[in-house]
Amino acid sequence: MNPAVADLVAPVAQALAAYLGTLGTEPAGAAAARRRFTAFAASLDRTPLPPRERLQTAAAGALLAGDLREASALLEELTLIHPRGALALSVGHQLARSRPSARCRPGHGGCWRGLCAGGENGF
Repeated sequence: MNPAVADLVAPVAQALAAYLGTLGTEPAGAAAARRRFTAFAASLDRTPLPPRERLQTAAAGALLAGDLREASALLEELTLIHPRGALALSVGHQLARSRPSARCRPGHGGCWRGLCAGGENGF
């Protein structure tokens, strides 16, 4: 990862880096993402953060801890507040594809908030 990204204080940028490291195909990338995000989160005061940033950092932390169910729930909560939030939608969809939830209908290859192949919205 670019050292400039590791020094960013922007919570959503840190969440993005964590998602990329975790959802990638390199095991070393996940370990590095966990170390970076853990160091970042240890010094982060979440109190003044807007809900979008709080939920993104909480979801990234849950994903890095291996709790896909919690990460999915947090991202779903975020998309209910910000339905056009591309990062939450795309990561949530990736998580749903790897772990079909109760929201998925039989015959659909994983969906999240109705975003699935062959679903009523045509995706």
